[in-house]
Amino acid sequence: TRRIWPRPFYIRRWVEGPNLAVMPKAGSFRQAGVALRLFHRIRFKKYYASFKAVAKGGPSPATELFAIGKALEAVEPLLPLVTIGALTKLEYDPESAAVGLLSNGFFGNNILIDNRGHVRVLDWEKAGIGDLAQDFFPLKYWTVVDKRSGWYMPDASLFAAFSRGYGASEFEALAARPSWRYLEAQWLLRRLGAA
Repeated sequence: TRRIWPRPFYIRRWVEGPNLAVMPKAGSFRQAGVALRLFHRIRFKKYYASFKAVAKGGPSPATELFAIGKALEAVEPLLPLVTIGALTKLEYDPESAAVGLLSNGFFGNNILIDNRGHVRVLDWEKAGIGDLAQDFFPLKYWTVVDKRSGWYMPDASLFAAFSRGYGASEFEALAARPSWRYLEAQWLLRRLGAA
């Protein structure tokens, strides 16, 4: 499409329905896993910091995109020394990554069930290109909204349904990569720093 449209774009349409965070049903989480797997079929050989970088043909070094140092600095006073020591030993291995299109916002509030019962994903403005593992952490830790507190809470059984929808073997292969632990720690540190 670059010959027709010189800039990358995406099209939106209005969707109504309850989101997964407030309507937690295993079948809907399985559908969400299928939707993410379809999106993740689009793969790249290199990392790109943005869609603009794709249009310009300028890949970004993985070390710039996945540096854990800044996230750790922001929360270091809150963590025990043993945790800091373990985190500083984690290294990102770009060779172990599966690089593709990312939603960067794939969690319960951004996943709706429309009036036909189909899963629809919202908020693609943060979409990017990077390690596919990054799309799993928001849904793993922000699975549902607790009715009493209004806080996001993890739900292991619903995340397992999502993982089965994605494809158990594909999910397990991603989770077994060395980059998974590093990126999960980075994601958690950034959330802790934002709290």
